[in-house]
Amino acid sequence: AAVAILIILGILTVRQNETWRDAVQFYERTIRFEPGAARMYNNLGTALQERGKMKEATEVMEKAAAMNPRASESHYNLGNLYALQGRYDDARICYRKAVAINPKYFLVHNNLGAIAEGLGQNQQALLFYKSAVNANPRYKKGWDNLKSLERKLAARSRPVNYV
Repeated sequence: AAVAILIILGILTVRQNETWRDAVQFYERTIRFEPGAARMYNNLGTALQERGKMKEATEVMEKAAAMNPRASESHYNLGNLYALQGRYDDARICYRKAVAINPKYFLVHNNLGAIAEGLGQNQQALLFYKSAVNANPRYKKGWDNLKSLERKLAARSRPVNYV
């Protein structure tokens, strides 16, 4: 009887390991057993995004943000999805929600700066990049973005020398 139990447990373990190997399958299965777990929806949305399933990822991430409106990470991730789809106004709304919850969320400040810069709102972009590096002085990408934009603006302000 003990051998039979060990064989059954071994088979169940193998099946469970197959579920854990695939992130989408794992989160979908977890949600079936815990449908109110907003964090699992957030993680599922991220896994779907990594697979390039943007529509499904967006739907799942919207649900995650609605389920737990105080989770800055869900708003940040949803903002990223919107930005990747060119939905910059929606992305900014999500990013502003995330930073209202967590003012030191340097990644959000950086992304707001990137959107502003992409839309030609350079002074606003500078402020966001500065906020990003103030929130995390060791954030290299934030410093790179700030310095790059400062160089670009300095080059524009130099007078043109005509020969």
